[in-house]
Amino acid sequence: MAHLVAYAAGRTGAAGRAPRRSYDERMPPAENPLPAPVRAREDIDPRGRSRDRSWPTAPAPLPVPVVDNHCHLDFSDGDEQRDVHEHVRLAREAGIEGQITIGSDMLAARWTAELLASPHCPPSLRGGVAVHPNEAPLHARGHDHEGRALPSLDEALAETADLLRGPGMVVVGETGLDWFRTSRDDDAARRAQIDSFRAHIAMAKELDLPMQIHDRDAHQDVLDVLDADGAPERTVLHCFSGDAAFARACADRGYLLSFAGTVTFKNSTGLREALAEVGLPHPRALSGPPQLLLPDPAHHGDDRRGDRGDPRGGLHRGERDHPAGLRPDRGGGMSAAEGPGPLLSARDIRELAAAAGIRPSKQRGQNFVMDPNTVRTIVERAGLEPGQAVLEVGPGLGSLTLGLFEAGADVAAIELDRGLAELLPATLAARGIDEERFRLLHADALQVTELPVLPRAGVPTALVANLPYNVATPILLTALERFASLRTALVMVQTEVVERLSAGPGSRIYGAPSVKAAWYGRAELAGRISRQIFWPVPNVDSALVRLVRHEVPLGDDAERIAVFAVVDAAFAQRRKTLRAALGTWAGSPVRAEAVLREAGIDPGARGETLDVDGFRAIARADAAVAR
Repeated sequence: MAHLVAYAAGRTGAAGRAPRRSYDERMPPAENPLPAPVRAREDIDPRGRSRDRSWPTAPAPLPVPVVDNHCHLDFSDGDEQRDVHEHVRLAREAGIEGQITIGSDMLAARWTAELLASPHCPPSLRGGVAVHPNEAPLHARGHDHEGRALPSLDEALAETADLLRGPGMVVVGETGLDWFRTSRDDDAARRAQIDSFRAHIAMAKELDLPMQIHDRDAHQDVLDVLDADGAPERTVLHCFSGDAAFARACADRGYLLSFAGTVTFKNSTGLREALAEVGLPHPRALSGPPQLLLPDPAHHGDDRRGDRGDPRGGLHRGERDHPAGLRPDRGGGMSAAEGPGPLLSARDIRELAAAAGIRPSKQRGQNFVMDPNTVRTIVERAGLEPGQAVLEVGPGLGSLTLGLFEAGADVAAIELDRGLAELLPATLAARGIDEERFRLLHADALQVTELPVLPRAGVPTALVANLPYNVATPILLTALERFASLRTALVMVQTEVVERLSAGPGSRIYGAPSVKAAWYGRAELAGRISRQIFWPVPNVDSALVRLVRHEVPLGDDAERIAVFAVVDAAFAQRRKTLRAALGTWAGSPVRAEAVLREAGIDPGARGETLDVDGFRAIARADAAVAR
């Protein structure tokens, strides 16, 4: 996958902690038009040893221009105090063409926002803010280590979100989890960190910004939270500290890894193994600096920074420098994007809807997926082949549709909403989708009896969809009934629907949908989906169900109709015995008992105890018992 290494010039990117000021204390005036650093470091470290604060010799320029994706310019460091302009000049001489200064507590976050809003801010400088994992428990308690009052965690998160909307902000970070400084017994502190982490994930998606993660001794928990909530499209593990296995787990999920100077330390064998596991993009694979954390200035730069004397907003960006213009390859390098353009982000979703005057309809069960990583996960689990024809029901604004195209599939879509049906072709055309790869029916999926044939791929052989929740089961079962060409289905529905469809005999939730799904094939849970990846956020949990059709059908249409009639009758009164529940269907309880005995089934049993073969036996026995 693609990976990012952060380089630092001199002490520009150094990190540390110092006595903090009161939150309501005003910063002193400065002759420099930019804000002065808000704190200085102590010359004595916690172990009582004197620290060397002299500046190192300027390093030789790097072999390829880079962006330092994580520095803390809010710190005053070294025996010789240097202002922001001096730091930027020294960094540029070392080959660092841009810097992202991170404000990781509220004091530093406010300083960062003030710096970036200044008309004197260097044009190559950007920023990011977040509530640092180690700050979250302090805000949850309402005071710092010295007992001074702090804003509540909710207040700090709300202010962080406001600051991120300001000029020059290009990343949410650093957030994440730090179990190194948090006792395993301190449940409240750990819960505060997790709550803060999840809030920042939601922020990054809402603002369509990358997210920088601080992870220390919390590798699996970080992955668990990201898996549960759905990671933002651009997620970076800052100052990566895991081993090769963790690096591969991150890379497999599409996350970027940022390695700091610690990778060169003699005892950092594990970090070097992690770096070797995932590889680095070769400099020649990039047409410019690896500015993977800097979104297009057209979206996050000039329009929010005002006139900075540079219409580019600072850093040169060619077409291939945009994060969406580079696609990772499995060899560890990066290649120019091939095929359709980027997937829809949360911002894209809202802007498309607003421009078209579309609001999600609760009546039609509309909840739009706004997380590209989740889209790619759905498509991956569908197991599609390049060139395969896919049926999508309810494409909405096109989030999943674009993911299917990215995987090389051609798509036949059915959309009931007229506004969405009119908007989708334009959205796909704007992203370079060949019209020969797409067909759209404006219709009710339950009324469609014939699927369009795609010019290149033919008749759809797979159903992949985020189904409207209020009609998900009828749509799935109807599609399987009418379109024998569909060999597989992967659909996103309510979790309870997945559980019902995949349930087996004897289960409390086993019912008619379970048996009918089993008639067509084997249904199984294929993954759980966070509520947070939808707009609007639903009040129910979601999951994926995958069904693979039987190689040999269990029967023809006539037998299916007969079996389903027995199933419907048995579960219409599921608390009753089969003898009683099938009485109306059979003509009388006496005849129902005769049919059941002919089928070799106990008349005193209940329908929830039978598998699909049991219901097939009853339907066949019905023909053998005279009415």
